[in-house]
Amino acid sequence: ADKWDQFKKFNAEAEVLNAAGFSFDSTEVSTQAAALTSVTDQYFKILYTGQADPAKYLPEFNEKLKANGLDAFIEAQQKQYDAFLAAKK
Repeated sequence: ADKWDQFKKFNAEAEVLNAAGFSFDSTEVSTQAAALTSVTDQYFKILYTGQADPAKYLPEFNEKLKANGLDAFIEAQQKQYDAFLAAKK
């Protein structure tokens, strides 16, 4: 009977995440983004569906991600996120 009151209370007490409103602009790492997408497309289905042995293919997948710019991609995301958080203060 008090379903909507419970929803209002739940929403009023909800914790807002620091990342709320953050949107990553991948323009500066678009080459890496394309390469990472290609690598992910190559491995995702076989790993997700269990068609491949993860003990063998997961390390290979991770190596290819690193070789195709994963660290630069993460660094760009972190830099933008840090700037976003600093602007919120």
